[in-house]
Amino acid sequence: MAQATEDYLETEDVFAAWLHECCEQDPHGSDLSTDFYQNWKRYAENAGEIAGSQKKFSDRFKILEGVKKDRDSTTGKVMIFGYRLKRQNYDQQQNW
Repeated sequence: MAQATEDYLETEDVFAAWLHECCEQDPHGSDLSTDFYQNWKRYAENAGEIAGSQKKFSDRFKILEGVKKDRDSTTGKVMIFGYRLKRQNYDQQQNW
């Protein structure tokens, strides 16, 4: 297998792990696209991976079932609908 293909599959595994650990599917949920990307970027860097551009990330996220990327009608900010970031308990974060 070519190195580029191996690198791609490894990055996809890291993306799948991030999605499972840090996000949850929620038909009524949404978060800012930039919040998803910043969370992904920290996760990828901690895993020794290159996060890539926000556009590339967004394109990868769009293929998930039930996901819609659109501007919020009130704020005009780009949102990802159908998923949301998991929220950590504040007390847990204080113990890290």
